[in-house]
Amino acid sequence: MEYTAQPRRMQSVKSNKPSSWFRVLKTHPNIRRRIFCFPHAGGAASYFKQWPEAVPEDTEFVVVQYPGREERLNHPCINNMEDMVRALFDQLTGNPHLLQIPFVIFGHSMGASIGYELILELQKAGLRLPVALVASATDAPGYANPTQFHISSDSELVEEIVRLSPSLSFLKEHEELLEMVLPALRADYQLIETYGKRNEPRPPLPIPIKKLIGDNDSELSRDDALLWKNQTSANFSLQSFPGGHFYLADHYEAVIRVFMESYKDSSTLSPSLSFQLP
Repeated sequence: MEYTAQPRRMQSVKSNKPSSWFRVLKTHPNIRRRIFCFPHAGGAASYFKQWPEAVPEDTEFVVVQYPGREERLNHPCINNMEDMVRALFDQLTGNPHLLQIPFVIFGHSMGASIGYELILELQKAGLRLPVALVASATDAPGYANPTQFHISSDSELVEEIVRLSPSLSFLKEHEELLEMVLPALRADYQLIETYGKRNEPRPPLPIPIKKLIGDNDSELSRDDALLWKNQTSANFSLQSFPGGHFYLADHYEAVIRVFMESYKDSSTLSPSLSFQLP
């Protein structure tokens, strides 16, 4: 998959205009760093509602709210990677203050792939890059085994998400709620299942990649996770946690520590933005 977007310059005027794409779950009058979280397929900003309690005071915690869920329920879903990345790129360049301090991009499952592709677009445009990509619980670009759940029946799609996250089994008993979440879920699965081609290399990023996995994740082996090292020309690390595909539900405090270590490890910070980790 190749993008055809031409490089665009970041606006010189700070707009600070609100965006429905970014839900700020924690901020501070004098923030010095920022974390962007990109949810999994079918996920929404509320999944991360407990995380801010573990985030340092001077760090802003922002979750991307994809269209078609929660307060954006009436916004049309996006079912392909190109349009998703283009929309996110436009939102960031339209709100340039979001790129003016050091930031980390974290993506879980589908969110890791979106984060990776967005960083490529930022690089092509000559804009500020994150100090690291923290990629969780997904295959490296070009290495995923193809699936076709986005064209399966509603019941088959629900069975798949419950298999990955048994805590969602309640959806089977709430038909109205299920009808609300299925459009976004199907669009997300279409996005990730039509993303790129198997064995088609994607460019490496010039920033560190920290790969996180659950040690009992049936969707991703350790060997497959290690293929992410091909997606960076900088440092690569792999860390596993007890649990399956959604290991992070029980280990979000440790995951946030990985974010903070990314700032400490980075050599890209301007001296004027240097700080001590807590």
